[in-house]
Amino acid sequence: MAQIDYRSFLRRGDRIVVSQMSGEPLALTRQLVAQRHELEDIEVFIGVLNDTGFTPMSADRLRFRSFGAMGNARPLHAAGALGIVPISLGRIGTAILDGAVGCDVALVQLTPTSDPDLFGFGVTCDYMRAAIDRARVVVAEINSAVPRMAGTEFVRRDEIDILIDSDRPPPQLPARAPRELDRLIAANVTDLIEDGATLQVGIGGVPDALLGAIGDRRNLGYHGGMLSDGIAALMQSGALMNSRKAIDPGESVTAMISGSRELFRFVDGNPRISLRSSTYTNDVATIAAQSRFVAINSALEVDLTGAVNAESIGGKHIGGTGGLPDFAMGAAAAQGGRSVIALSSTAAGGTGTRIVARLNGPVTVPAYLADVIATEFGRAELRGKSLRERALALIAIAAPHARDALRAEARHAGFLC
Repeated sequence: MAQIDYRSFLRRGDRIVVSQMSGEPLALTRQLVAQRHELEDIEVFIGVLNDTGFTPMSADRLRFRSFGAMGNARPLHAAGALGIVPISLGRIGTAILDGAVGCDVALVQLTPTSDPDLFGFGVTCDYMRAAIDRARVVVAEINSAVPRMAGTEFVRRDEIDILIDSDRPPPQLPARAPRELDRLIAANVTDLIEDGATLQVGIGGVPDALLGAIGDRRNLGYHGGMLSDGIAALMQSGALMNSRKAIDPGESVTAMISGSRELFRFVDGNPRISLRSSTYTNDVATIAAQSRFVAINSALEVDLTGAVNAESIGGKHIGGTGGLPDFAMGAAAAQGGRSVIALSSTAAGGTGTRIVARLNGPVTVPAYLADVIATEFGRAELRGKSLRERALALIAIAAPHARDALRAEARHAGFLC
């Protein structure tokens, strides 16, 4: 594999933006880590890390920033080596273009196409189109082992400054089998998904359990930030055909693809899947234009007003903003749209509670966007409800051992008499 001399183009103070998830350009990032002692004052903006190349040890010479501590980025945050930038996934591209998120150098993984002067984004587009447009230097790993995707986002050869070829399978993120708890939570929201609905789902056991339970639906669509094995299974079964989508009919639209080897085989060259930038997939107006749009995501905790925290607890970042605010707002504006937060009622091994009187971290989704909150004990429908009605509904789906304390907190806050 070709070697890159980062000293030849990196300047002191440069800021690098790197593709995330299964789109991580490992041939580029591993060389960056190996050469870090020869570099000075370099900052790296990362997303969800599937690989373990960026470790706290590499922070001795590299500075890291991200929109959350997700995947293998968590050890960086735990070591105090990751600066968190509160921003939703749909706004990162714009922030890169206007300079709010610095990008002097873009490290990106691309795939070859039938045109030797044109490359695809493989399995991760998200904010990398913006990074390429903004960067002074674009370094691309052209990986022939990555699926070749349909869509409208491509990169011309003359946009790339340094190019190396590789042939390695992308990092996988196989789904684990849903737990019984995941199935109980999912069972409380499956009836919200009707024939003809357009879906967006997050990552985790509950979304996977939900997707596995709606195989009898017909004419479903998909428009989201990430496409997983569960969505592919619905496409293969005929339940998800995108035939009733108001925008991009016939296509499952996503900014990223992450999952198993089987998923990568399914999406390779599949004209029914369109890879787009997160500026498009997470655009509130685009989401709102989809009728009966159902967004299903998870969170760390929900307070008695319906406000949602998906980022950190007590200063410890466990998740990130991601696309949750974008899809919650888009679903709220869509005709017949629903935004579902699905989470277990307990934390800390069953002794804590995820329905809380006050959030222990930032507000990822404000109370005015609250719609449906679901736990294994049922669901609370919050849209149009008063603070008193919200508190009562949320206490009813909290863990039984936490309900008395929550009632007392609700009375203290003035929600209950």
